[in-house]
Amino acid sequence: MFCIEHSPPKATTQDRQRFNAHYKTAAWQKLRVIQLSKQPLCQACLLNNHINQAEHIDHLFAWSALGEYAFKLNIFQSLCESHHSLKTSLESKGIYRHYSLNGEIDYSL
Repeated sequence: MFCIEHSPPKATTQDRQRFNAHYKTAAWQKLRVIQLSKQPLCQACLLNNHINQAEHIDHLFAWSALGEYAFKLNIFQSLCESHHSLKTSLESKGIYRHYSLNGEIDYSL
């Protein structure tokens, strides 16, 4: 929970629409297909010896925090719904989790 002084700015409907429009582009759809072809299973589940199909392509570093250039130039990881939600909640605390072959690695800006 944030106090008013430290709460993130509220996204306007227009901001949210502009943000979501990136995910409807042909370039993103191509990146998504490539990533799911390389890693069709959730990388976080695999670390826990579970096999679960990935549903989300995650930007390791939130491009919205870095800038639009980081939308396509980023490290991507395939995640299931629950791990993507967990990672998104960590990002609100400034933690960027990478589910690597060496285990979970947490980064900050």
